[in-house]
Parts: sequence; structure tokens; C-alpha cells
Amino acid sequence: KTEKTYELQLLNSEIIIDGKLNDLGWVDVEELSDFMSINYGLKQIPSKKTKVKIACDNKNIYVGVKLFDDSKKITFKSGSYDDFIDTFDLNSDYFIIEIDSDHDHQTSYAFAVNSSNVKSDYLVYDDDLIDDNWNAEWISEVFVDSSGWSIEYEIPIDIFRYSKGGSLTWGLNLIRYIKRHNEYMAWVVLPEEKVGIVSQYGHLKNVNFQQKKTFNIKPYFAYDNEEYEDQYYPYLLDENNGDISGLDFSGGQDTYSLSQSNNKIGFDINYHPNSFSVLDLTYKPDFGQINQDASEVNNTAYETYYEEKRSFFIENSLFFTNSSHNNILFL
Repeated sequence: KTEKTYELQLLNSEIIIDGKLNDLGWVDVEELSDFMSINYGLKQIPSKKTKVKIACDNKNIYVGVKLFDDSKKITFKSGSYDDFIDTFDLNSDYFIIEIDSDHDHQTSYAFAVNSSNVKSDYLVYDDDLIDDNWNAEWISEVFVDSSGWSIEYEIPIDIFRYSKGGSLTWGLNLIRYIKRHNEYMAWVVLPEEKVGIVSQYGHLKNVNFQQKKTFNIKPYFAYDNEEYEDQYYPYLLDENNGDISGLDFSGGQDTYSLSQSNNKIGFDINYHPNSFSVLDLTYKPDFGQINQDASEVNNTAYETYYEEKRSFFIENSLFFTNSSHNNILFL
């Protein structure tokens, strides 16, 4: 196959993330547009044109995407962050960028945005397995005009794990979906006769970021108070043997009360001494740190499964899900 490559460029002026792609910083950035439509494994010319520009500064990677279309026919769908099944797949028009920053041809970070600016992210690991528990902090904005819609991404470099060195090469793929045509198009079309996803990517070249240390601490505090009060009649005791002989209704009711409070303090510490190693520490991780799970009526014979959302277990979730790491020591 012919290897696809794209040169990452350094921005010469600031990018404002508003989805409009009209900042001066984008002017000199080379664009790529050689997408192919995927129809039953066959490569075809896409029904609509897509143009992408990728650039960086010393903190972030910026991606500008112009998705040409009839604005009246774009499929929009609002939804919750990371709800890929109900908001993205077969439900709206969307775009995905996948980056193999370690260039191991096994693992990549994916960032999806749909036409309503709903975001979703996930990891690809072992070349073709998906971990959608992974979450990251990044920004996107969408703008719609008569020529279609556009996206601007701002993705912090700290998200990625990559080797130290000079000019690096990362893996890259870009995917677009148009719902009304049920049309998938990609920069690199994955051949049906080959197994794998990440190993088939094109290349993002000229990646050169300074190594830096980062330290983050996320404390949490939870307080709850439980109060209970009840009234009761005391027992009557037999004077001879001390056994209970009944209830004493002569003196009215006694009152029993209980007040109990509980303080929970915990924290997560995340330390990156460099771009290819990380130290994660958690103290008393608690589900009070996360958003409440959506209510669900389950009439099946099986228990409802709720995905892990605590940040310590999501940051490097492959450690807990990947069978190749089954000899982990927990302290």
C-alpha cells in the first residue's frame, strides 16, 4: 500500500476555539482532503468533501475540520458526553480523529465530535479492541453555515504518552460519517483482508514536543448525616425472675433517637515525570466523586452493569482490562 503521511506544523498565531476556522493561525497550515468512502469494503469517491488541518503549539494539538454538506440535510443529535451508541453511531453526522502517539501500532487515543458538538473519547488497544471507559479533558466547538459544518479541536499534549526524542512520527487516522447516506469515509481505509486497526494507520510526522513534568491532585470531601427517632413503650419486668411480662402503658412512651455523621476525605494524585511514564495514586476512591449513573429499569434476569467512572481506574484503564497485564501487584 502507499503510506499516507501528514506533517504537523507549529502555529504562528493563536487559535480561538469557536468552530469557524477563520483564525490567521490556520492560513499557512497544510490541509489534507484525500478521504475515501467505504462501501462494503470497496473504496469509492466520497459523496461530500472533507478538509482537515492539524497544527500545534507547546501545549496543545489543534485540529480544524471542514465537512462540506447541505446544511439543511445534516443530521443533528444532542446527547450526553461519551454516549457514543445512542448519540453518534447511526444517529448523527460525526467526525473522529485517532492518534497512535506511542507509535507502537497497538494503541491509539480517539476523539469524536458530532454535528451537535457532543463529544466522545475512547482508547483502541491490542490493535483492534475498544475501551470506551477512558476519558480525557479536551475542547471542541462546532459551527454550521450554508457550506456545511466545521469543527475545531484543542487537545492537550499531556493526554498523550509518547517516547522522548527529537522529531517523532505518530500514527494517525481520520473518520467521517454521514448518517443520511449511512456513509463512512476515512483518510486511511482499513483493508478487509488484514486484521487490526491501529497497525494500518497513516503517519503524522514532525512531532516535536518538549518533555515536561506535570502534577495534579484531585481532592474530594463528602459529608452525610443520619438521624433516627422513634417512640416506644418500656417493658414490664417480673419482680421475681426479671423476665419480660409485657409492656408498661402507665407512664407514656419513651423516645429513642440516634444521630450519626460520617466524613469522607480522599484524593487522586497524578504525576507525569515525563511523556512516557506516569504515577497514579488514589486514597479512598469513592463513587461520590462521579456523576450519578442514569436510572434504568431492568426487567431481565441479569444484573445491571455500570461502567467504571472513578478517575484512578479510568486514567490507565488498560491496566485493569487488558489480559496482558494480569500480573499486577495492588498495594
